Amino acid sequence: MGDPYASLAELNTYMAIEQDLYDDVLAQALDAASREIETHRNRQFSKDVTATSRKFDANDQSWTDVDAGPRCVR
Repeated sequence: MGDPYASLAELNTYMAIEQDLYDDVLAQALDAASREIETHRNRQFSKDVTATSRKFDANDQSWTDVDAGPRCVR
């Protein structure tokens, strides 16, 4: 599991929250939302701590789909 896709400071700024009263709950919500995105998309978007090998299968000799982010690059 990676880091949340937004920081607590970013969320507080976006929501105009100036108190730290709800920081624990908001941090849990950020973690849960980030994990839900990963589950829904069946991948992790944040940077891995260690190198991860990936295998790409060519469909034919002229192109292959490469999972390089939110969209495929051909």
